[in-house]
Amino acid sequence: MKVNVQVPPLTAHISTTTPAASTSAAPTAEDQDAGTIRTARGIEVSLSPEARKKAEDDKHRNADIDASALPDGIKDSLKAIREIEQKLADKVQELAQLASDKGMGADKKEARGKQLQIEISALRGALSSAESALNNAMSAQNLSADDRKLAHALIGKA
Repeated sequence: MKVNVQVPPLTAHISTTTPAASTSAAPTAEDQDAGTIRTARGIEVSLSPEARKKAEDDKHRNADIDASALPDGIKDSLKAIREIEQKLADKVQELAQLASDKGMGADKKEARGKQLQIEISALRGALSSAESALNNAMSAQNLSADDRKLAHALIGKA
């Protein structure tokens, strides 16, 4: 069965420029967009405003994880769990909105509802696997009881 996943409109554009265009990785005054960076090697990277906002939001959302003294692998697992939890919450909300949608035909509504339920089930499985992997990693790294409590407290935030 095919699961249709909607990707948000985030874009990045990478192109080459002449090496003489810039001598540093910092944006130059000639950059028309604050999301564009030209490097000394002649590579130009531009992020859409939506991508820049998402990156900034992600950085702030996970600042508490980054500030913790936990190992980097554990931090990455915590961030992945938060991302799955957010996607799961979004799909549950979408399903709730679908239930109250009066403008959609019954057949289309039923098909979309089934699709959302499949996606929610897949996300719940992914969340369970990610949490299990986190627990295994914490055991393998012999994290202290306090570090384990901290890790579990951090995934409680979304």
